[in-house]
Amino acid sequence: MFFGRVLSVAAMAAAVVPPTSIATRSPAPTLNVAQRPVPTSASASGSAKPAEAGRVAYLLRGSAYVESFLATSPAVALPLSGKATWVSLASNGRAVYGSANGVRMADPPYRSAKAVALPPAAGVPLSGTLTRDGKQLGLHFEKQTALLDLASGRYTVVPFDDLSGDATVRAYTGRNDNEYNDLFLETSTTAPPRPVFTIAARDRVFAALRAQRSPAATKIADDHQGSAVTEGSEWLTGRPALAPDGEALYWTTNLGGGAGAAGNTEWLIMKTDVTSGRTIGLTRTGIELGRMPDLEVSADGRKLLATWSIHSSAVENPVANEVIDLASQRVTHLSHRGTNKNDVNIQDGQCWAADSTHMAYSGYYYDPSAIDPTADPKPERFTLFFKDVATNKTVRMIDGATRPSCA
Repeated sequence: MFFGRVLSVAAMAAAVVPPTSIATRSPAPTLNVAQRPVPTSASASGSAKPAEAGRVAYLLRGSAYVESFLATSPAVALPLSGKATWVSLASNGRAVYGSANGVRMADPPYRSAKAVALPPAAGVPLSGTLTRDGKQLGLHFEKQTALLDLASGRYTVVPFDDLSGDATVRAYTGRNDNEYNDLFLETSTTAPPRPVFTIAARDRVFAALRAQRSPAATKIADDHQGSAVTEGSEWLTGRPALAPDGEALYWTTNLGGGAGAAGNTEWLIMKTDVTSGRTIGLTRTGIELGRMPDLEVSADGRKLLATWSIHSSAVENPVANEVIDLASQRVTHLSHRGTNKNDVNIQDGQCWAADSTHMAYSGYYYDPSAIDPTADPKPERFTLFFKDVATNKTVRMIDGATRPSCA
């Protein structure tokens, strides 16, 4: 996600050239070389081979590409993906991508693609998200969301912000002014929505924190309940994230602290058990300051990626990536230095690798004193960074790549 503005890759006029693998040095002028060797693992014969981390898809030079996450196989340009504005991957390698010309689907080895039929009244989706099993496609339109069964073609308008791996569980915030910051769960398309958080019952957040019977949780409840505003509009709920197995929901609340004009606020990550409904706060991670984050649970369900920006000025909205070990609540801050010590960054997408030990994000680092605040940066200014989460090492980079999807 690009914080505050949406980039357009359709306007790029550069020729479409498949990117060269950057596991080793490449003469291609638009690609960076890896900063560190690709991780390896021992084979059965004892020889070293690159560790498997699944696939990654991304946008580059106005088209969509897919390759192995650690560059163990060449990148492939997805068929008929010119002017693509989004791409999504499933764990079986299926890729779905869209542009103003429609939505297409391609399966490995990506030699051909077929059009994905949508109802004429649906319009052009802003983005799409494949379920992990590749059987359903979640579509985001300007005013609604929908699920498309890719085998049967059944199209159902349903609300969602995130889906479990098989789409049997959906989580979403309210879709009208009165419920905008309320949070709901549904376990099927026919079951009534179950509220996780509502403005009307906002004091239950503080009750849930006190029920944890931990000093940290109680202190957060005590410190914030007394100063929490009563106006519902001052309570913010962040975009929810479901564990792939659908058993846990992660979300954020600002505990009624309000927010500045640019969106900065204090927030806390919460966890709700989907079956029992019990909610706790991840209080060991502490209270963070910034805009409400995007959350993503790793494939193994053991880690949480939080990505958010903090507003400082019109040209300074630096983005942070933080990985939380859900068992210990230990936090790892992922970082990268720009060319200059005063550089700040913006971001255009992030995702977990299939092995849950790597992640990728597309970032642009720049000198805020030399930036035009009225112009969006061109996609070629971004770099796709591949990070080892445990060590915070960058294992490789692709210049000009944006909006990654991993599986």
